[in-house]
Amino acid sequence: MDHQRFLARFVANERLLIGYLLAATGDIHEAEDILQEVSVALWESFARYDESLPFGPWALGIARHKVMKWRERRGRTEKILPLDTLEAVAKASVDQSAELAERGKLLQRCLEKLPEHSRSVTRLRYGDGLSVPEMAARLGRSVSAMEVMLVRLRRVLRDCIERLEKPAAGAIG
Repeated sequence: MDHQRFLARFVANERLLIGYLLAATGDIHEAEDILQEVSVALWESFARYDESLPFGPWALGIARHKVMKWRERRGRTEKILPLDTLEAVAKASVDQSAELAERGKLLQRCLEKLPEHSRSVTRLRYGDGLSVPEMAARLGRSVSAMEVMLVRLRRVLRDCIERLEKPAAGAIG
């Protein structure tokens, strides 16, 4: 269903968009208002989106267009970032988006390698958003045991991602 595919991509890139809009406007309320305009524009044009391309840069292109319209409405009455600075922010956002998307894929691969119990603990904390005390109560463990487990899981995942990012040393083709 288009709605679910759109929503998954939009939610994954919402922080990227709000960060760009906040940098562009300097005002959280303005940024949130423009984000609403951007989300409507993205939804209306989603049927034309090429899903073989990353969503983040495409969404940022639409956000840049909305920021330009916002700038025109504001005129010269407010202090806003110069266009060249705004473009640099957009480029950095796109670059970071691509890097984060790649690391997200690596994280998914690493999560799949975890034992089921470790995956379920990770899901409780980061998927369901349970606090450490809530997790401890649910799993019948002490809070300190849960904290240690989470530290170890994060270390295992970080190390796994770092290994996957590095080309195999001395690999023979």
